[in-house]
Amino acid sequence: RIHTGEKPFPCTYCEMSFNTNSNLIVHLRNHTGEKPYSCDVCEKKFSVMKNLKDHYTIHTGHKPYECVICKMKFRRNSGLKVHLKTHSGENSYSCEICEKKFSEMKNLKNHYTIHTGDKPFECDICKMKFRQNSYLKIHLRVHTGEKPYSCIYCEMKFRRSYELEIHLRTHTGEKPYACNFCEMKFRQNQHLNKHMRTHT
Repeated sequence: RIHTGEKPFPCTYCEMSFNTNSNLIVHLRNHTGEKPYSCDVCEKKFSVMKNLKDHYTIHTGHKPYECVICKMKFRRNSGLKVHLKTHSGENSYSCEICEKKFSEMKNLKNHYTIHTGDKPFECDICKMKFRQNSYLKIHLRVHTGEKPYSCIYCEMKFRRSYELEIHLRTHTGEKPYACNFCEMKFRQNQHLNKHMRTHT
């Protein structure tokens, strides 16, 4: 069916058709809202197993996708692909004000709010305003107490993924920030910056 283009499995909710029943089942979840795959750490649910696997790296800190040029690591392949454009010069979206370049239009649009001061996303509870909806979502956790990022090694939970990432290093021993003048390494960039002052 892949080669013939035949799609004998139609969706009962929309006009889409699929070449396999399994693809139809996955598609139907967009309509039904079914999310059969659940994270055993934080209980967040997903409609596709791949999305659960991607999500799980938040808890483990695992970043399997590495840039061959600068060795930066990413949780998702999509993140690596966007990053690679910074090396290839494919940053085709340029800010008219400061000429900073971006690989995606959405990132340029978000950047523009720095210049305009526009903060269109307002918290209903305390009326604080934010440049991006993602910032508002994180802020709302202050009011709800939600801490969706759970450590797999201990009971600690965090509001932001980067807070968990830093915490995980206390368990793994990872120290990604290295001093250029001596052999010291640090878990956080701010600790490296403080240490660098001892060399000046």
